[in-house]
Amino acid sequence: MEKEEYRELAEKQIRYMAGQAKDYPAGHGMFLLAKLIYDNPLEHIVISLKNRQDLEKIEKRLPLLANVMVVSESARYPLVHDRTTFYVCRNHNCLAPANEI
Repeated sequence: MEKEEYRELAEKQIRYMAGQAKDYPAGHGMFLLAKLIYDNPLEHIVISLKNRQDLEKIEKRLPLLANVMVVSESARYPLVHDRTTFYVCRNHNCLAPANEI
């Protein structure tokens, strides 16, 4: 969950760095990457894991830089069809739980 205070701080930092980067964009690669991620939020993926030994295979299929949380089955994140289940959200919109990433 995004905290309002962090969002405000991120916006202030981006405004400041934007002024600096306009004169030398190649020198501010990390800022430009942060700005890209800020403007296009990464997926938030909760993996309700059935078998711990499956985690290594799953990790190889995850999107780069995704925010991932692995949990055991619970009332909040139940398994669908008694299989490992993925809960994927992006920009406050969530897909239906699925057994494939």
